[in-house]
Amino acid sequence: MRAIAPTLRAPLRPAQAYEVFSNVLRRQLLDHLRLSGASSIRALIEDFQLSELRMRNHLSLLEEAGLVRLRKGSETTIVHFSPVGWARLKKRWEAGMDNRIGLRSVG
Repeated sequence: MRAIAPTLRAPLRPAQAYEVFSNVLRRQLLDHLRLSGASSIRALIEDFQLSELRMRNHLSLLEEAGLVRLRKGSETTIVHFSPVGWARLKKRWEAGMDNRIGLRSVG
């Protein structure tokens, strides 16, 4: 598993989106954050029984995809689900698929 630098802002290609969602743990993290609203990285590490490095790598991919936002505090980092990021990823995915099959995106 590789981490993507969060500063990269190029649109995700369908293959990159697939990489984000192909991992069961990342899907579970998204569901957890969507339902809870927010969580500290420390709490996520405890809830999912992962090392800090593995958790940060997963969160880095989700952040790059725009699906979560990390808010760094003085002692902890809080992770938020991003419904706007979800909508943008869906739109980019659909536009990418339309372009691959020669359709034009409407609207």
